[in-house]
Amino acid sequence: MFFLLLLLANSPCEVVQDLNPNSPTYDMVDWLTLDADLRATSHLESEPIADPKNYVEYTLVTQDSITYLKTPQGDTWDKMILDDLSIWSFRTETHWFTPQSFTQWRSVGQVLSSPRFAHAGFPGMRWVNCVSYYGAHDGCNLPVHYGGLGNVIHELWGPYDYQPGWGDISGPILKLVYYYDCTGFLPETCDTAEVTWMHQRYGQFSWREYKRAGSDWVLTQSPPITVYVHPGVINQYFPCDFEMK
Repeated sequence: MFFLLLLLANSPCEVVQDLNPNSPTYDMVDWLTLDADLRATSHLESEPIADPKNYVEYTLVTQDSITYLKTPQGDTWDKMILDDLSIWSFRTETHWFTPQSFTQWRSVGQVLSSPRFAHAGFPGMRWVNCVSYYGAHDGCNLPVHYGGLGNVIHELWGPYDYQPGWGDISGPILKLVYYYDCTGFLPETCDTAEVTWMHQRYGQFSWREYKRAGSDWVLTQSPPITVYVHPGVINQYFPCDFEMK
């Protein structure tokens, strides 16, 4: 019993570890979203368009949420919830172009996507969520099943220099690494990693997925990384009449 209590007391669950406290502070809302003047008239498009996924990226920003729209129809999205100190993961599509089907964490405040203000580095900050229960919705109904992703680990890395050939993207970039299906508190205990690249002006602009293969990570999804600003805003299409917030 004493060992169990000691283990729980030393657990990094729900704790943000600042591994590089002397680095600059980044406003993560600024880095995750298109700047206000851009999103008033424009969106991002990836080229070449070999796959409809990641065809566009447009962010809707309110006082308490960020919504990423990934298709011209606005029917495929991710949503985050904001407060003064934190950015919380909330909802994502189950299938592209099918807005009636989505997964949603069981409660707001369950999985931290990022501190509102964070330090980067190699890595800069790491945080672990040990409760990752979600509901899978279909047809705007109550969840058809529930699941979990084991421990969830995030790390913030950077800054990195931009790479020539990335379209309109230039200047420093950060990456947010999202590990899940983890059995412990470090990335080497995880089965899946998603990497999101961010720019202070253009926000989230590209994404990668990796799967664990022994001691290595294998790239499994790699949308185009050449990104351009195009005119036109995108409206969200979410036909379900509840938020469950």
